Amino acid sequence: MTEEYSGWANRETYCLHLWLTNEEPLYYAATAVVRGIDDKYDAAVALEAWVLEWYVSFLHKTHDGLNMMMDIGSLWRVDWVSVAQALQEE
Repeated sequence: MTEEYSGWANRETYCLHLWLTNEEPLYYAATAVVRGIDDKYDAAVALEAWVLEWYVSFLHKTHDGLNMMMDIGSLWRVDWVSVAQALQEE
């Protein structure tokens, strides 16, 4: 049985993509991370590393990082490949 949420693999994947595309500066930063990477798995690894680094620094600066994690739930359930591919296509 597959779990799907608004066309994404699961709720966590949907929420992460929503967070990354909801505000213009974050959107441009996220797309810059995956732009020019041909291999979808390399793009996914780069995006995951960037999100984790961004999240840790964001959490120390503002409570919005905590809000992000409460919205997303668990980053280990995120389908990084599909998020990276969506960002490359936008």
